[in-house]
Amino acid sequence: MGTDDGKKKPTSTRSPVFLIIALFTLGIGTLAFWPWIMKLNSDYYPSIVNLHGFIMAGWIFIFLGQVYFAWRGQIGTHIKMGKLALWFTIPIFIIGLAMGYHKVARVAKAGGRVDSARVHFMGSFVHFVQFGLCFFMGYFNTKRKDIHRVFMVYANAALLPPAGGRLIVNWNWSMPLALGSLPFATMVMALVYELMKGTMRSIALSVALFLFVIAGLVVELEGSQWAWFAEFTDVVLKWNLMPWLGTSTYGNINEEMPGRE
Repeated sequence: MGTDDGKKKPTSTRSPVFLIIALFTLGIGTLAFWPWIMKLNSDYYPSIVNLHGFIMAGWIFIFLGQVYFAWRGQIGTHIKMGKLALWFTIPIFIIGLAMGYHKVARVAKAGGRVDSARVHFMGSFVHFVQFGLCFFMGYFNTKRKDIHRVFMVYANAALLPPAGGRLIVNWNWSMPLALGSLPFATMVMALVYELMKGTMRSIALSVALFLFVIAGLVVELEGSQWAWFAEFTDVVLKWNLMPWLGTSTYGNINEEMPGRE
């Protein structure tokens, strides 16, 4: 509703759906990584793992802030946080890829199951591509609000499968339940919103990106075992990009392949 000075007041008619998605992500993500949170004051996890955790937590709070200010109608603040998010993609990309290599390298040096570790390595590339595509397409489509909204929600969803994986490893959730919570539950909520209040193009885009994220999960799991990727992994392991890693490591280095226990 407008005022005499032409400014718009925050309106309660804005949908809280995306705020709910962000809060749901924060809640389930916190549960997924709770064992890591509880050991922050110890030397159990390597520094790169802690750094990765802080960066991803930072992203979730940026996403939460953006959807909150959009819901409140404070678009100027929303845009400022969007610019912060743009710069924040740099550590997300760098540390995300580094974490994928770190997992496979430390497991290889400790004599663990490299076939399982390759899932994380492949996943770092998959999430890099999916997040990057969705984020930058959303960032450069701010004038088309429906398109901007869909791309940004799926950019966030593209980063969530590792959290779903932690629900499996840390809490023994089944794969359907874990991935059904993160990222599928968030994508379903977003898709339902588009079906009810979106445009034809936002619905079509939402369906396409839903399938895109599913395809990424398949590539992450199955593609990690393809012969060419196994050979690629062997090559980059010979480069020894993290020479400080020794033969001792933390956690389960003989992790079973997801869904194949």
